[in-house]
Formats: sequence, C-alpha cells, structure tokens
Amino acid sequence: MKVSKRKASAVLCLLLCVGCEPLIPPRPPIEGQQAATAAAQGPSEQGALAGGQNSPPPTAVGDSAKDAVPGVVGQEAITEWFEGPWGQWYLHRRGGKVIGVTHFDVDKVLDRPLQTPNEQQVDYTRTRSMLVEQGSLRFVRSQTIQFREAEDGHVRQFQLSDQAGPIQNRLTGTCVRERLNLSIDQSGQQSRQALAWSPKTRGMFVAIESLRRRMVEVGEIRRFQFVLPSLQEIGTLQLECLGDASVPMFDGSYQKLREVEVTTFRQGVKDQLVVHWVNDQGKILRTLDPQQHVESFAVERAQAELLFDPPKEDQWLIDLNVSKLNLDPSEPSPSEALARQLTLFQKTNRLGRVAYEIQLADEGDPSDANSVHKQLFTSVPSLPGQQVRHTEGSCQVLIQQWDHRGLIQTTRDERDKQTFDVDTEQAFAVPTQWLDANATVVGNWSRLLIDQPSVSDVLDLARRMTNQLSLELQGPFQPASAVLSKRKGGTIDHAVALAAILRSKQIPAQVVFGIHRSTYQGRLGDYQDQAANGEVFSVTSVPLNEQTQAGQPAVAPKVWAQASAWVLAKVDGRWVSINAVNAKLTTPDYLCLIVPQPEEDLHAAYQRFFRSLPGLTFDLRALFGEGH
Repeated sequence: MKVSKRKASAVLCLLLCVGCEPLIPPRPPIEGQQAATAAAQGPSEQGALAGGQNSPPPTAVGDSAKDAVPGVVGQEAITEWFEGPWGQWYLHRRGGKVIGVTHFDVDKVLDRPLQTPNEQQVDYTRTRSMLVEQGSLRFVRSQTIQFREAEDGHVRQFQLSDQAGPIQNRLTGTCVRERLNLSIDQSGQQSRQALAWSPKTRGMFVAIESLRRRMVEVGEIRRFQFVLPSLQEIGTLQLECLGDASVPMFDGSYQKLREVEVTTFRQGVKDQLVVHWVNDQGKILRTLDPQQHVESFAVERAQAELLFDPPKEDQWLIDLNVSKLNLDPSEPSPSEALARQLTLFQKTNRLGRVAYEIQLADEGDPSDANSVHKQLFTSVPSLPGQQVRHTEGSCQVLIQQWDHRGLIQTTRDERDKQTFDVDTEQAFAVPTQWLDANATVVGNWSRLLIDQPSVSDVLDLARRMTNQLSLELQGPFQPASAVLSKRKGGTIDHAVALAAILRSKQIPAQVVFGIHRSTYQGRLGDYQDQAANGEVFSVTSVPLNEQTQAGQPAVAPKVWAQASAWVLAKVDGRWVSINAVNAKLTTPDYLCLIVPQPEEDLHAAYQRFFRSLPGLTFDLRALFGEGH
C-alpha cells in the first residue's frame, strides 16, 4: 500500500510530538542594546519596556480590579507559611562581564518580641555589592536590606544601609497598626515620614517568599500589595507563570525550569518587569532584568567570591586613557614602548614628571556653568610642583617630582608666586570640626614636633603616626581626635589626623583630594575579544591596533587611577605634598583636583569631588623618568 508523502510527514510529526511537553523557547541573551533586546522579546515583555505602560494590572482569576486581594488565587485566600531557613548566592552579569554579587540569608529570630511573645519572627537579609560605572569612574555600591516578618509573611519592621562612595543612606521602617513609620538619614540629613499601612501588605521579597513557600502552577497568577524597592511607597506585585522553559545556565548547560514573570505596579502603572526561572522546589536559579540588561545566576559562594573581584569598597577607580600617551616616534614597536612606559608608571617610583590632560566628558548645556564637574574642571589648582594650563576644551597639568628635602625644580617666577593669600594661610592653621587641632590627644602628638620643623622632621612625625595607626577601609568621616584615640582609620582618616597635628603646631595644613595611580589589576579590566581563528580570549589589559603573529591584538596593561586624599602643608617656608599613609612626599602621579576652602566642610568637599569625577575624562599624556 502506497502512502503519500504528505501523510507520511504528518505521521512522523505526530510520532515526534507524542509524549513531548511544549517548552518556551530560550530568551535571547542580553546584548546591552535596548532595541535589540526589545525586538527579541515577547509582547508581554515589550509592554513593560515601551508602550502599554498605562495599562492596569490584569486581575487574578475571578477577582475584580477593585476587590483584588493580595495573595488571592481565584476566590480562595491562601496563607503561605515560612519555608524554613535558607541561604543563596547570586552572580550578576551584564554583557558577559560579572558586575556584582548578592547573598540572601533567611533564618528565624532567636529572641521573641516582648509585644507578641508567642509570635515566631523571621529575618530576610539581602546583602548586595554591585560595580557602578559612571563615565570614567568605577566604584562598588554596597547595600544591605533586612525585613523582619512573622512566619505568615506579615511585616513587622525593615531597615536599609546603602553606601555609594561617600554617599551613605540609611532607612528604618516600623509597622504600627495601620501606619508605617519611616526614619530616613540621607548623608546626615534626617527626616521622618508616615504612610498608610494595611496588614495585608507584604515585604519587598514577597516574590521569593511566595515561590519557595508554594510551587507556582502553569497559568497561575498571584498578586500582592507590597513594599516597593524604594522602601518609601506601597505598590502591587504580580506573579504570572508562563510555563516550562529550556534555560541556559551560567556554566553553559541547559535546564528545564518554570518561567515566571514578575511585574511591579507603582500607582497602578507598570513600573518594572523581571523574569524568574525556578526549579520544582521554587528556588530561583536564574533572573533576567531586561530594563537594566542584567542577568543573575544562582551559584555557590566560592564561585561568587572567585568571579567577582571588584576594587575595595573605599577605592574609586578612574579609567585612565593611554591612547594619547606620547611615545618616541623612532620606536620600532609602539606596543612594546607603550607596555614599557605603563609598566614604569604602575610599578616604579622612578618618575621625574607626569603630564595629564583633563576634559569634560559631556559638554551638555554650554550655559550650565554651575554643574559640579564643570566647576572642578575650571578650578584645578596650580600648586608648587603642579603646573596647570587651561586651553579651549581641556586642562593640561604637569606634575614634578619632589626631592628628599621637599624641593622641586622651579623657575624664579614660580618661586616668587604666592600659592595662597595670607588670610587663607592663616585659616589653614585654625581648628575645624574635623581637624580639631585643639583636642588634647592631637596636642599631645604635636608636642613631638620641634618648633619650626624641617620637612624631614614632619615626615618623621608622619612615620611615627602611621606606625601607631592601623590602616582599614575608609568609613564615615570622623574627627582627628577620634582617629588618634582609636588608633585606626582609612586613607582620609590618616590625612585628617596628620593635618590636625600640624595645625596644632600652627603649621598651615589642609586635606586635599585628587587621583593617583592604582595597582589594581582585578577582573574589572577584563575585556573579551576574538582571535583570527575564532577563539575568544579575555585579558586584563587594553587592546592596541597592532596585530601579533597569532592574529590577536597586541595588548598593554590596563591602567587605573584611584581617588584619594593627602596633606598639603607649608613647612619651612615651602608648601609640600605629603602622603599620610606611607609618610612620604607624593610622587608625580598625584594629581590634586580640589583644595577645600578654609570655611568649606571637608565631608561636603569630598562629596563634591565624588560627584564631579563622572563628568570628566583623564588622559595620561607623558611620562618622564628621573633626570628628564
């Protein structure tokens, strides 16, 4: 009996489909481009990114919009109980580069509350470190959020600690009957706020809790009233299970997971869409945030700590552009010459002079002369050893090496030029809030200095001070007396302590802010490229135009500068620049950008410095060895 080709094809397709469950095709990888991402997404996901923003949230099955109740599925109210203690690490990746790590720690509270001694409470703690890239500036933002809840999910209190550079924010929320009391501290500016509160309102991590407490079924919709990520508003969160999907994981393997769209509504309008993929225990193994172009993967702690290698929390890195570095045109291999120069810059102190060029990263509105980065750009100080020349659109700075006596080679005009006026010099010897030179412990240190000390005497005192102080990560600003009493502090704390001791001796001194070379060579400098044979490789370096014999681009070490603070002091009739951490005169790579005015608060100046850096670009233009 003959069978037609059409029937045979139909039978074959039927046989292939028998016993196979339909899977949602894998979502496209994040390419870092909004348009490419939106084009590859389904209709529901596109609606969260563009268009459909004003559409109201769909109601749960059988509910009307006005009567929708958090946690209701159909007409049945479901109580979800605590899933038990657990912990999980996540790696965050953008464009193939790891940019952060998150740790969830969930456990019961040992001490019962006095108000409700029979209630068992649970702490949900999320600790997150994310690399932030703003222009040429790179730094780590650290955030800890903790929600304390009853076992059935009712929120009792929550708190936030957020550190981004010198900007520190804290928030505490306490639920009292039908009111949420908020206490907010934004970099020392304190305020209070009260919001209407419903007992049905859930915490910020309700999506994670709900998925772990009860497995979501295909087609199921769950809606909750919850605390928005800002922690200062109440919104609506919707979970919708789309079905099973084949999902690529961090190690390149594929897993069959359940795909859940989580939509956030703020004041009835779509605000954010995130996609979770969960296993049959409700554990989130992968997350996609299409708006931020970030994907997250569940990993082991060791893998998270190995792959996320950021700068220290108090270390702000500046991407130094080396493409304009002047090289000897007679060099047979520019790449080798550049690598040799950058190695000299990074690993030795044998530098006689260093030349920088500073430019505005984005001109923006030409009439906006009050922006912080333009103010810094136009006011880079001319100091002994630091010559500044402004041209149209750029600021060129040449920095010279100090010798062992604290002297530099200068012209007669430069020697005769007064660095600061008399009033400013006198003000730099007066105690302030942070440089509390009149404190007893500061005075005790100043008595170790002879009257009219030389530069060598001051450096000897600085060495004795640093030997007594333990160096730690820079925390919140503290007065010099506190630093010397605790005998520990960060880079700024060391500078504050030394400047206060000098002021106590009536020596004009000020803490200044700027940048200098960094020895950081972590994965922040990684980039991926492709060789002629198609092999992808990753290096901590910068690519050059030349090609090697293997077809790979020639590379030179990646160069970073880091923001820091040091001391400018007038010793023995001359202004010198002192590194308070190693008790030495600064090297020529130390570029001073801000000398705070006598009446300016040091902490405010530090924040102004931090906000200015993203709007500037820094080019390394020339390096000169000793004797040049």
